[in-house]
Amino acid sequence: MEKKKELLKNTYEGKEKTLVSVYNKKVNYNLKSNQLASFAQNFKKFGVKSNRMMSENDTYYLSLISNSDRNVTNLIKDITRKYLKDIKMINIDEIKEDENNSLYQGTLTGRVKMTSI
Repeated sequence: MEKKKELLKNTYEGKEKTLVSVYNKKVNYNLKSNQLASFAQNFKKFGVKSNRMMSENDTYYLSLISNSDRNVTNLIKDITRKYLKDIKMINIDEIKEDENNSLYQGTLTGRVKMTSI
């Protein structure tokens, strides 16, 4: 009898976790396009453009281009400040100047919490 109770309890807890997970994804899930659009709204404000955006699970890769490395830095600071509670990690390894056209380029990597932004 005790084994059967334990088995039923484990089954119930497993189903409960599944239902909570499905509910959270349905109710709290933001489309990736909405998340990318939210980041992109800041670009014009700082004079930064992107020639490529992509996402993989909860990680975003944004290729940034600007005529000033300071604009890219200010954009990153603003995104970090605005979305501090929503971002797990944000990083740009390098901002380099393209000698041919004097534009600065870098790839911003950001990892967001799945129910954020």
